[in-house]
Amino acid sequence: MMISKIDISLPWVFVFFCFLKPAGFDLMGFTAINTFLNIARIVCALIVFFIYINRGTHNRYLPYLLFYILACFISTYFGQGNINLLFTFGGSIVSFALIWDIIPLKKLKTVMRSLLFVYMVLIIFSFFWMYQIVGFTINIEEYFTDEQLQKVYFLSSSNGSASFFIPAMVCAILNLFISGKNSLLSWITLVFTYISGLIIWSATSLVAETALLGFAICYYLGLTHLFMNYLKYKVLLYICLFVSIGITFFNIQYLFEFIIVDILHKDLTMTGRATVMQNGFNAFYSSPFFGLGNFNKIVSTCDNCYAQILGDTGLFGMITFILLMFKAYEVLKKSYLNSISYLFFIVFDLLLLMFVAEAWSQFFGLYVLLILFSKTDMIQYYIDSLSKKKKKYNCC
Repeated sequence: MMISKIDISLPWVFVFFCFLKPAGFDLMGFTAINTFLNIARIVCALIVFFIYINRGTHNRYLPYLLFYILACFISTYFGQGNINLLFTFGGSIVSFALIWDIIPLKKLKTVMRSLLFVYMVLIIFSFFWMYQIVGFTINIEEYFTDEQLQKVYFLSSSNGSASFFIPAMVCAILNLFISGKNSLLSWITLVFTYISGLIIWSATSLVAETALLGFAICYYLGLTHLFMNYLKYKVLLYICLFVSIGITFFNIQYLFEFIIVDILHKDLTMTGRATVMQNGFNAFYSSPFFGLGNFNKIVSTCDNCYAQILGDTGLFGMITFILLMFKAYEVLKKSYLNSISYLFFIVFDLLLLMFVAEAWSQFFGLYVLLILFSKTDMIQYYIDSLSKKKKKYNCC
């Protein structure tokens, strides 16, 4: 079934909605809907798996995903983690990766727009959910207590919301390339995502959202080359690595006091994260090789990706996670540098920055992005084919 005006597929919308199910259904007490979507996701995952096997396709990124998830299972089995939650989370990641191998190339536009449509609906609903509670207040953590904010976040926690915001903006920009600069679906998603980010004001993710919005505007104005000339992705990579690793392991945030305090309106503990991340390190010290297992109660709120992985999976899991990230970066390096691969490079770099203040290893959005990175060549090939068709049509 198709809705021709916005070119989406209702079956794909349903599939992606099952995978992106927000935490808000628990918040609102809709247990029946939550259970239905969980069961539907399992059914969708099984269907995707059987189609994948039947077609005999091969995903070059899949072994790295499986290796990392295996490391998580080993750590959880020997530790104190929640094996059921990990099974659901890991299965969802693998199934989502397989989806991008069973999509016929000619259907990529419809599938991509269906994914974007789901993100748009969730983010718009989340915005009005927040608005009816706190109004349009920028940086709500400055004006409301933790108790008041408990029912504000529909998508996830304040940090976890970035797991929706960043992939949504990336999908919106990709849709600008695929569907045209004036795509209403893309611009609605970009605007509502950004103003939602202003309300929540998760500092590192807001930096990424600002960069992505700037890239989208430059593309619309035909100035992408200026963005690429002045923001070098390799330089940004080194800066993000230095900042995130330096703050996590060497507490160098005092070097950025002006940015953190005066511009981002946070304190040098980054709203207590410098203290909370110690939970991850303490778990790592107690079990340095395998950690305490994923979704354990001790490291449940670490708010730092590096400390979270070390606490959950120890050195074993950290090594496999580094391999996972390195493989994604390697795929991008092998791709021809153009607007799409450049966009993915910038997002990859900004993820490293966001790792310092958000436990991205437990966010589904991280794996959505990594899987899209692994399909850079396919996405670029499709966009190039659209450009060739358009030029041929104009010539005729």
